[in-house]
Amino acid sequence: MGTRNAGILAAVLLAGPCAAAEEPAPAGDGNDTGGDSPVSLVFEVDITSLPPEVLQTWLIYTAVLAADARSQAGGAADPVRTSDYDMEYRARAALASTWRDKRAVKGTPADPYLDKLVEIEAAGFLDEYVIATFAQPGWTIPGATLATLDFPAAGDWFDAHAPGFATPRFAHVEPAVGRVARPVPGAGLPDDTTLSPGALPCEQAAPRLAEAVAAWDAEARALTALPLAVDSGQQFIPLLHNLAKMEPWRSAGVTWVAPRAGNLAFIAGYCAVEDEDYSLAEGYLRRATTMLPLVPTIRLELVHVLTARRKLDEADRELDAVMAFVADDCGRALAWRKRGYLRIDQGRLEEAREAYKRSLEFEPGNPIALAELQVIEQEVVKAGGRRDPYIPPPAGPQVTSNCRGP
Repeated sequence: MGTRNAGILAAVLLAGPCAAAEEPAPAGDGNDTGGDSPVSLVFEVDITSLPPEVLQTWLIYTAVLAADARSQAGGAADPVRTSDYDMEYRARAALASTWRDKRAVKGTPADPYLDKLVEIEAAGFLDEYVIATFAQPGWTIPGATLATLDFPAAGDWFDAHAPGFATPRFAHVEPAVGRVARPVPGAGLPDDTTLSPGALPCEQAAPRLAEAVAAWDAEARALTALPLAVDSGQQFIPLLHNLAKMEPWRSAGVTWVAPRAGNLAFIAGYCAVEDEDYSLAEGYLRRATTMLPLVPTIRLELVHVLTARRKLDEADRELDAVMAFVADDCGRALAWRKRGYLRIDQGRLEEAREAYKRSLEFEPGNPIALAELQVIEQEVVKAGGRRDPYIPPPAGPQVTSNCRGP
């Protein structure tokens, strides 16, 4: 059970060699918030059991966390930011720097965690460590940081130098009594599962979806980076690895928002397609692809819309993006069929034929691809092109596809 005390922070620091620029708070009941401070510190360890040098170092960490939270707290009625990438990074960097200086003094005892943290910083992987270990919904990773992240290299380093490395939390920031924490962007939107076509017909859901997306648009305008809608850190880290090489995320940075923000935009786009309002659908789906950039289904729906709107070059670029990251055979097959359809619309029938053939490499026997190939073959020959009928691979073990959809 953690204990709150902002006052003890200043008192202990002033008793040691590294004094904080604060007056110690009066003795209280262990739940002081440090006068009018908008935040409380919650200690998650028994600080009285730590060696003085270790305690003083950790209290530098808490001082940085609390100072960051206070500096951005706004007015008394404003929500308090209690955790973010920049807060945690600065606090861990101060922790490493302070401990490195203390360890240079003869007689300072070893500490397994702090010693390893200094090694992590020296190896150049403090950013990756902080994000992979502590990231949570609401965090913003600036573009300047995102562009430099190298999670594979960091993973290799940790495997070699810190296998099974355990991270103590020590303390965290909470809003003081009467204050509230800043909510995760999008968390207050309607539950997307109640508005999905499986739960509610589009014609009934459409007004509520439009309302929800408008509410999200208003919320998104306050963000300082592009929203990224993910469920967990297991999704967040691989996404960051991919987006570090992709614009506009690489330059703009990302903010981890509630998944429902992206899902609602996609459902709204899907329903607009059903209503054949392709202009409205494009707007919704572009929002969704920004928040869920590596979900092939959403980009392929956008390809369909762009094709319907005769924005064929843009549709081609979206297909390029899908093919760059789609990892499963069903997704690849669908992307190649979309490319075949697009090439037909562009009048490039021989390329369409090749695209449908490629799709069958990933989903053998797909009836849509086979039917399109027959039609294309007839049209190519009729136009004087070369005959090149599709020849299925030699009979072998039965291949069963679990792919669904067009």
